[in-house]
Amino acid sequence: MRRRIVTGLLALLAVAMIVLAIRSWTTDERDRARAAVERFGAAVAAKDYGTICQGLLSSQLKQGLEQVGLPCEQALREGLGAVRAPRLTVDSVVVVDDRASAAIHTGAAGQPASRDVIQLRKETGEWRISALGAPGRQSALSAPPTGTTATSATTPVPPGTPGGGAIVLPDPDAPVNGAVTTPPGRLTAAEKRRLKRRQARQRRLERRALREQANHGQ
Repeated sequence: MRRRIVTGLLALLAVAMIVLAIRSWTTDERDRARAAVERFGAAVAAKDYGTICQGLLSSQLKQGLEQVGLPCEQALREGLGAVRAPRLTVDSVVVVDDRASAAIHTGAAGQPASRDVIQLRKETGEWRISALGAPGRQSALSAPPTGTTATSATTPVPPGTPGGGAIVLPDPDAPVNGAVTTPPGRLTAAEKRRLKRRQARQRRLERRALREQANHGQ
């Protein structure tokens, strides 16, 4: 009987240690993702586009930015250079595997504050920003019209605004370098399932980040 109790206690202890290890890992990854977003905000405020391009953006995102025909740093300078006194505050971070969503508050001189979501993915062990702004959201870090924009569904150009002026960070899952996208009607069943799973995971991440942001503000 005593042996059974000891065995049971050891099993419970092992489970508790696993749970604590998982929580510790999640907390560490959240802190690392948060730090990456905070470094991005500081670099935008300092107009340090070299740091952003070289150490904070995902490789796929940089390729997407360069599709407008400008090097990464110049594309960011064109899109963000006119933003005055930008501010970014991280409210909450949600981590799922190698993806993360950070719910943030952004603001800039002459622009209303807004709530946004920054998407991150892990590359070579480091968190990199893969999208600025959830679909359908306009970040306060967008610049006034400059005539330079990229094409993306990530940060839309306001209707009726020629050029829009916002630096648009492309969809990280979009093809780059002129790759041809398979029309949805020609996707195989397996490809459609993968696409739906990816979209569902992205929506869950965004909802969780926004819920945590709302709870943080209460």
